[in-house]
Amino acid sequence: MSLAIPDIRPAVLRSETSTALIEYLEFRHVVRNVYTFNLRPDRVAELVNALRPTCQLVEDDLLSLARLLAAIAMTPEPSPQG
Repeated sequence: MSLAIPDIRPAVLRSETSTALIEYLEFRHVVRNVYTFNLRPDRVAELVNALRPTCQLVEDDLLSLARLLAAIAMTPEPSPQG
């Protein structure tokens, strides 16, 4: 979602958002693949503290995509040449 696909779609997530989300993906991997007694409380606290700002980044990026899609939807299609 953080990569633009030429002639298909722009990047949906900014680099900053993608980086923030990777932290949570890595944590999920640890939780799913390592016993939970190995969790570091300080790391969990960091992720909890960063959750609201990360959610805001995601919301901003998705609203930007929604605005783009709305603009595309409102753009008249070219009339066929014939």
